[in-house]
Amino acid sequence: MQDNHRFKRLMSRRSALTGGFAAIAAVGAGTVPAMCRGRVYPGARFAAANLGGKSPEEAESKLRGELADFEERAITYAFESEVWNASLSDLGFSIDYDAMVEIAMGHGRENGPLDRYRTFVRHNNPNDIPLVLKEEGNSLSSYLQNIARAIDITPTDARLEMIDGEITVQPETPGRAANIDETIESTLDSLKTGEQSSLTISTNVVDPAVTQDELDGAKADAWNLIKEPIVFTHDELDYPVTSEYLTRALQIDDHNQASLDPSVLRERFEQINDVTRREPRNVMLGWDSGLYVVQDDVDGAEVDFDKMEDLAVVLAGSDDRHASLPMKPVKAAARADNISELGIDTHLAYGSS
Repeated sequence: MQDNHRFKRLMSRRSALTGGFAAIAAVGAGTVPAMCRGRVYPGARFAAANLGGKSPEEAESKLRGELADFEERAITYAFESEVWNASLSDLGFSIDYDAMVEIAMGHGRENGPLDRYRTFVRHNNPNDIPLVLKEEGNSLSSYLQNIARAIDITPTDARLEMIDGEITVQPETPGRAANIDETIESTLDSLKTGEQSSLTISTNVVDPAVTQDELDGAKADAWNLIKEPIVFTHDELDYPVTSEYLTRALQIDDHNQASLDPSVLRERFEQINDVTRREPRNVMLGWDSGLYVVQDDVDGAEVDFDKMEDLAVVLAGSDDRHASLPMKPVKAAARADNISELGIDTHLAYGSS
């Protein structure tokens, strides 16, 4: 009986304590809204900015002060000795202060009075408010592309060239390109912190399209065009076009293909024509109550320059570098077939020799 009585007294005291705590909690939960009405609950903060107890306007002002330096210079980009300081707006972003204040005001108000009370009594346990950014346009990519233009180097392809009469291959030079995709990713990660950051821009090697080794064959082909004279034969005599002349005529296009410009050989062709040309002979006419042919006209001959140019190109590219000199006839001014066009209507004089 004594033990039973003692147990009832203990239970009565425990019930009284429980009821007391519940009453205190109920009172506290009711008084917290009155104490923080229209203000941020304790514990809400962003970085070093404590927003607890602040009105929305005060909280925004506090956030703006905390983030002022970040807005002015969010990220410093560096490459070698070059530096670019970018503001948040340069990168196409702005801070959504309204959204951040709304999040702060929602702190501790999500689940009713008891949640608000717990938030109030645990104000020493901070709740960090996230940075909220708004993206405006495609400025980040544009900003980094401008930086890339100062960093990028276009590769130089290997090049077949004629220098001082020698066929040479100028070696290739690799280029470089700023790694824009990686930099964008690193930028976005840095911006999320809301703190000023420094980023070093990495680059990728850009290989040239044409390498020195790939032009060995083109160099050999070019050399074959000029390594030996080409020779034209006429009346059993040879008329060479020397390697020196062929070298002058060598041309190399943008695709590293060598060929001859035969028009450059015209000087040599005219020299050959001067010694091989045969002048035509006019018709010899007599008069016996009218004109008659005493001796027929004779065609002359000269180099056919168009055919000679075409043939020079063919010979330079072949193993057999000999060919007959292309000639074409040269008609006399007075011929048996154009007597009527000469305008001779009467006997002019007699003569003898």
